[in-house]
Amino acid sequence: MQKRGTKRKAPPGRKTSNRYTKRMTDEWGGIDEKIEGLVRALNTGGIPTTGSCEGHADRGAPAPWAKIGAPENTPADTEALKEKLAGILRAFYATRKTTDEARLVLEDGHAGFWLHNGGEAYHRWREQVEQAAENIRKGRKVTAYVSQGERLERAQNLLRYQEEAGSFAQFVSRTKP
Repeated sequence: MQKRGTKRKAPPGRKTSNRYTKRMTDEWGGIDEKIEGLVRALNTGGIPTTGSCEGHADRGAPAPWAKIGAPENTPADTEALKEKLAGILRAFYATRKTTDEARLVLEDGHAGFWLHNGGEAYHRWREQVEQAAENIRKGRKVTAYVSQGERLERAQNLLRYQEEAGSFAQFVSRTKP
């Protein structure tokens, strides 16, 4: 989900103490630069991520997201991780003011859950993803299209969404869950 040259890759031979971050760096080809701090903070804090994106104005997700999943993928383990992260989010927002669109939220997903912001723009994108998946299942052609108006709206909001994710990453790092 990244333009060429904007992913951060580990240097050749670099060792990492976190097997989840190492797996993503090795298998997924890197972590988007503007979500890397959050991904590393979550993984280091014992909340394993299975995917992420920094968000884009012209394609894909309109806001940053991280997918969280328990290593064994059991419902009990996933629910425990979700409760842990929900508690951290409550602490983060206890004294922080932000818009509903920028506020990070948790949302159930297949085999884990999502941490994201972006409000209505994010939900419109998820609906488009679901529709594309349905079209693929039915053998229909899928075309990705983000209108000029949607691009402008995304561009106006994306930096604010990324900054909120970055502030949460710093909070998680300081909190050391």
